[in-house]
Amino acid sequence: RSRALLQTRGEQLTGELLKYVQDFKNSVQSHFETPIFLNPSDFVPGRFDPVKIVLRANLLGLSGVDVEKQLQKANIRVEMADRDTIVFLATLADNAADFEALADALIPIVKSLQGAPRPTQTSLSWSIVPTVAVSMRDAYFADTEYVSAQSAIGRVSADLIAPYPPGVAVVAPGEVLTEAIVSGLSATQKAGVRIAYASDPTLATYRVIK
Repeated sequence: RSRALLQTRGEQLTGELLKYVQDFKNSVQSHFETPIFLNPSDFVPGRFDPVKIVLRANLLGLSGVDVEKQLQKANIRVEMADRDTIVFLATLADNAADFEALADALIPIVKSLQGAPRPTQTSLSWSIVPTVAVSMRDAYFADTEYVSAQSAIGRVSADLIAPYPPGVAVVAPGEVLTEAIVSGLSATQKAGVRIAYASDPTLATYRVIK
């Protein structure tokens, strides 16, 4: 059905969706002086999905995670949020009224949380260069133990640990838990970002190989 719909009305529906997205951006942007959305023109041709609505929370001095929590109270879900960004995923099922409702909910939330602009912070997932101590297979089958976060520094992780978003591992089994990783994961969690796959989701302890 989806394929048939796209084949018969795809161009019309896609065109309408792109207009809804642009109208939404214009509506929200009109309340703020600083450009707060990423646009296709910010990237080389073909490298940005025009129906991905990416709001740069850091330029408004707020946390995308805090905005997400407030939107959830209004029964609005976003695709992802971290401290610096909020991503809204538009679909062909969305109409003008849906975008208007989102704008009506989003604008007062953002205004209430707005603060001093800050630079973009590189996600921990992109800033860490892994140090492999043993193979992932060896780490998987090794004897393990739990140690405190501080004691885990310099030890070899038995877990894959990834902040969501972006859902990219900061450390994998067999890699060394450095101070940058342990402190970075703690700061990321305190910022409200979900940490996935850790055996101890509180990050008070880490599972390491003996």
